[in-house]
Amino acid sequence: MTRMRLSALLAVAAAVAALPAAAAGAARPDPSFGAGKGYVTTAVRGHSAVAYAAAAVRGRIVVAGQAITPSGNGQVLVARYRSSGALDRTFADGGIFRSSLPASRGPFIGTSLAVEPGTGRLLVGGGYGQGSMLALRLTAGGRLDRTFGAGRGYTAVAAGGTAQTIALDRAGRVLLGGSNANANGRPMVVARLTRSGALDRAFGRAGQAQSLFWNPDLASSAGVAGLAVTAGGGVVAMGHLDYIGGDGHGSAGVFALSSAGRPQTGFGTAGHAEIAFPTATGFQQWFPCALLRDAWGRITVPGNGSNGSAGAVLSIRLTAAGALDPSFGTGGRASVPGPSAASDTTCGAVAAPGGGLTVGVGSTLARITGVGAADPAFGPGGRVRITSPSAVGLNAAAAGTARSVVAAGSAGRRLYVGRWLTTTALRSASATVAAATSVSPRPTPKILSASWGTDNGVGCPSGAKNLDNIPVTFNWFVRRSTIQTTDFQIVRDDGTTATPTCALQYPPDEADEAQTVNLIGDFGDSVHGPTPVAIRIVGALQGKAPGANRWKPFPPLKQAQVEPLPGGPYVVDAWTLTPALYRRDRNRCTTGRTFVRVMWSNGLTAYPTGEEVGAPVVSSYRAVYRRTNGRTVAIAPLDVADLHDHQSAFNADNMHDLCLPRPPKGARLTGVTIAADLIQDPDGDPNLAQRFRVPRVG
Repeated sequence: MTRMRLSALLAVAAAVAALPAAAAGAARPDPSFGAGKGYVTTAVRGHSAVAYAAAAVRGRIVVAGQAITPSGNGQVLVARYRSSGALDRTFADGGIFRSSLPASRGPFIGTSLAVEPGTGRLLVGGGYGQGSMLALRLTAGGRLDRTFGAGRGYTAVAAGGTAQTIALDRAGRVLLGGSNANANGRPMVVARLTRSGALDRAFGRAGQAQSLFWNPDLASSAGVAGLAVTAGGGVVAMGHLDYIGGDGHGSAGVFALSSAGRPQTGFGTAGHAEIAFPTATGFQQWFPCALLRDAWGRITVPGNGSNGSAGAVLSIRLTAAGALDPSFGTGGRASVPGPSAASDTTCGAVAAPGGGLTVGVGSTLARITGVGAADPAFGPGGRVRITSPSAVGLNAAAAGTARSVVAAGSAGRRLYVGRWLTTTALRSASATVAAATSVSPRPTPKILSASWGTDNGVGCPSGAKNLDNIPVTFNWFVRRSTIQTTDFQIVRDDGTTATPTCALQYPPDEADEAQTVNLIGDFGDSVHGPTPVAIRIVGALQGKAPGANRWKPFPPLKQAQVEPLPGGPYVVDAWTLTPALYRRDRNRCTTGRTFVRVMWSNGLTAYPTGEEVGAPVVSSYRAVYRRTNGRTVAIAPLDVADLHDHQSAFNADNMHDLCLPRPPKGARLTGVTIAADLIQDPDGDPNLAQRFRVPRVG
């Protein structure tokens, strides 16, 4: 685990603090990246270079693409950058891996990227020549992994075309998506490899599944541009269908396969759906180029297009069953301002808070809300245009830090990687919920988080077993004697509701840990559905702000979203413990002068071992304080307490106490940070990097 030095953290904090107030509300270049510019460009000697995929890996940024010589010899290119934007010299050769495959078999290209959980190994999807899909695996250090692909480090699959996308299922098998250019209509192809890189002959026909559900005499596919794996090992895929031989419009062809590579006939019409943007006289131009699938199974497909008079980002959202989602845009279709042109066939997309997405296409970043509208908080018309450097073309997007998005592509002959600060946190499903500061006034209660923790993995004191749990964390303490199961109502995605079998203040069970109520019951099924999506407080709870003396009835509270099962844990609250609250805590800090309680959305153990957290977590945590002169300081804890609460680490609660030296006089707690992939929830999902900001009250 590599952590940022304290001096670097101070520099980051000072740079962010120095941002002009006028820029604070919109997306803007991250001054802590690229020596204050917010971007870097990288030249590859003797080559033109372009990135087609990006990922954030343990605080670093990895991009994959192609390096091309003047003679046209294209090779796979992978580069890794540090959090500052500098090339990570510990990766491959000075930060850059370039393949050396035989030029006579080429060209070779990396179009997509996946990170293997736990090992950090990189899977690169792309092309081996013009007629074969390529899957190449690198070690975490950037060398060809010779345990993959029969000792070569790569596998070439003769599919009739190259791969545009790659994904890993829960068993570690590799999914590649592309097309077969040798057949009329260019059918879309999904291939599956074993963990060792051999074709998995239990999938489709001898490891490949072809899909052709349009008229091949009128349209051809451009290949599978987006691919997602379901919890049960099934596949949802999408490609651009080009009616260039007909009226010239483009549509999105979306299809679903079972874990055996057979059509999921319950999806759409006989396993597929084709969606376009009709007008009164025909169709809008559209190049669908990415697919996002959320934890509820909804599928969002964005792409460059035209709204008739100008370039736009056109998007659709389908339900898990493959029907247009009427809650998105107009009847499931949305159009927001985009690039000035309408002819970019590649793009990058990453999930944004509230079910939205951020799309990078051309030299434009656009943010679309969960209801299909342009997000004005992101920029005018929901977009920002990249003017520096010049000639930027975006092909990829990824979540950066907790509150930033990474965009990658090219700038002229160079790789381009930019990091943009956003107004809200990027996580697996939705926005981090902000909390009030320390034990200063919290006049009204609210739900900070409700996260589906386990599916059929826990029980109740009554003896009921094989139940689900949803820990619900409030900004107030909840009075234990008022907690009844009938106080809570769980709403499922099919509209049905459920009442918990039991409602416990456990594993967090001490007097100063009363912010969380653990709801246990039959709330849904992560594979077959339905799944829990929201929680309502319908009973007469009582509570009080931490440090307050009197219990008060809860007023009516807003319904809160339930975070889906695959989402990792995230910070929801941070406040300073007072001596009166802390003195009776049996697991309190035994060192330090100031103690900060950090509340998370779910139970916490070390990733990936599932044991109690240790030195890597202590080393990574920082408490950020603002001095009276306005400058910030990041303080490393001397230790982390509130550990070993119960005999089993599985019952670890959802909080850590940071044992700090005395902060500067008059300084105010403003945030907590910790790196990614250090902590996991009970379902084994790791955390993303956290930069939690403590909003000021009053």
